[in-house]
Amino acid sequence: MDVATKHPLFEKGIQFIAAIFGPVVNVLCAVGLLKGALTICTTLHWLAPSNSTYQVLWLLSNVFFSFLPIFLAFTSAQVLRTNPFTAVLIAAFLVQPQLTTLLTHQATLFGVTLPNTRYDSTVLPIIFAVILLHFVESALKRYLPEVIQSMFVPLLSLLIVLPVTLFLLGPIGNLLAKGVTLGYNNTMAISPIIAMAILSGLFPAFIMVEISTALAPVVINNIAVKGDDTILISLGICLFSLAGMSLAVYLQAQPGSKTRAAALSGIVTALLGVGEPAVFGVGLNHRRQFAGSMLAAAIGGLIVGAFQTKVTAFIIPSIVTIPAYIGQPGYLGILIGAPVAFFLSLAFNSLAIQPVSHVSA
Repeated sequence: MDVATKHPLFEKGIQFIAAIFGPVVNVLCAVGLLKGALTICTTLHWLAPSNSTYQVLWLLSNVFFSFLPIFLAFTSAQVLRTNPFTAVLIAAFLVQPQLTTLLTHQATLFGVTLPNTRYDSTVLPIIFAVILLHFVESALKRYLPEVIQSMFVPLLSLLIVLPVTLFLLGPIGNLLAKGVTLGYNNTMAISPIIAMAILSGLFPAFIMVEISTALAPVVINNIAVKGDDTILISLGICLFSLAGMSLAVYLQAQPGSKTRAAALSGIVTALLGVGEPAVFGVGLNHRRQFAGSMLAAAIGGLIVGAFQTKVTAFIIPSIVTIPAYIGQPGYLGILIGAPVAFFLSLAFNSLAIQPVSHVSA
């Protein structure tokens, strides 16, 4: 029995998160690489922070996070099949600087003081707002005559969704995000080494059940609010470990076999930043080796934890993007930890390759 059968609501939640964040991952990677390139340029003194070229490019790399709710409003509306223009308008209203100023000075709506909440660079408030918008639009279309829907559905939706968001959904969303971030940061504060080892070691399993996708909002929130993140570092260690596992299986598989083809795919994709082919194509059929990759990832996590490695941009670790980590806090950790995880996983999993047959449904 698979995860979707055992936990259908959990699976639907993960699929919902993946559908919302999936379309923006490429843009996240693009601005992340730009930030990484700018960091390298300043580290090597090719560009000074006072240089206007640097400032323009740095602004470009930051603007995506500042207006993140607008992008998420659009993708959320697509997933929920609600009006994307109404959703984007709500997001644009929430991130405009004038609203932030009004909320700071205790603005009121209908005579009630609005909570002082910032919405730029946030994730949950706009997702909650678009979910509410979906239900409000559905109800209005059910009860309003079709002849007036095009005019009054957007208007009434705005008048209902915005006050609820400002009074309730926005503060709750930000509180939840702060709670998750606080718990994560407290764990890191107790022992970065242990925390990173555990997280890195568990990441292959997270990929298997798609929990890794659910961590994307935490990563984005960390970078937007704190300015740095360590979850992506753990993901990078995991990916190199999965590549080492796949290489071990590839070297001992029969030439021309499906196992060897799956292992080759696992090597290439893991090194390029995608772990699913290695997990599902190799790990599920070689579970002992999959466990070995988790152990190797945990050891690599110890290394990055010891160096307190962090990343200040959304750069998915891969063999291509590793140079972008140069200049990041504790970057030697990833430069050492990733190869260690790769070769330890290769060594552990070269000891005994014993494929495990699929469990019958």
